[in-house]
Amino acid sequence: TNPRGASGTISRTVTVTDSTAPVITLTGSSIVTLERGATYTDLGATSSEGQAVTNDSATAINDGTNNFTVGTYTITYTTTDAANNTGTKTRTVNVVDTTPPTITSGVTGVDLTENTAAGQTIYSITYSAVANEVVTLSISGTDAPLLNLAAGVVTLIDDPVYATKSSYSFDVTASDEYDNTSSITVTFSITEDA
Repeated sequence: TNPRGASGTISRTVTVTDSTAPVITLTGSSIVTLERGATYTDLGATSSEGQAVTNDSATAINDGTNNFTVGTYTITYTTTDAANNTGTKTRTVNVVDTTPPTITSGVTGVDLTENTAAGQTIYSITYSAVANEVVTLSISGTDAPLLNLAAGVVTLIDDPVYATKSSYSFDVTASDEYDNTSSITVTFSITEDA
């Protein structure tokens, strides 16, 4: 009962807002190791609210330079929901170099006939390596002091004499600036002058 006989209404306005950013879930690991020079293939990510997720892998790592440069790079993933809430997540890509240069010139030098003069080329070193890699070549081993290495070419210092030494053996090593090395043993022979 209303003593005055009046009735009244009260209204309330309820505003529903969405201030929660969508959650991004990475496909694959959040930390990836990439060999220097390789192309990064992104595994992508998904959004908790189903929106498309974009990333900056094209500039962060696949820019044609960073994948050739040892270091740590960050890919950022972004998505925005219907209420303009933005979610982000990152993935770390560690570019490493664990691949040594490969010596491709074989294990056999040029056989020489004795008494045919000093300074003859007995081996030319060839190798393959990742693009833009600085490679240092060296020779070692028991017979290395009898040889000279200049610009990848190995020459015999003295005139070959069969009676003194009929065969030679030396090790060739190719090293890159990341301390990756590969080595092979090369041999060549001296034949007696008939």
